[in-house]
Amino acid sequence: MKHILERHHPEYWDGSIKTKQSFLNPKISIDDVQTALKDVLYQNRDVLATKGTKGMYQATGTYNGVEYVLGVKNGRIGQFYPL
Repeated sequence: MKHILERHHPEYWDGSIKTKQSFLNPKISIDDVQTALKDVLYQNRDVLATKGTKGMYQATGTYNGVEYVLGVKNGRIGQFYPL
């Protein structure tokens, strides 16, 4: 969660910039980020079950009308940002 907030939430942003930088809505709370993440995980439960905990992959899902990318690497969530 720390990485997601530092890279994509304006209030917690660490100042680092990638070629394509995306930010969460500044009004979204940490609880909302967690809820959005859980919803996107749930929407992709079949993908997660199929791909498992090996390797790296991305999935997308929608929360409150916003599409998000969820990145998984070796069973751990390493990315979560809006498209």
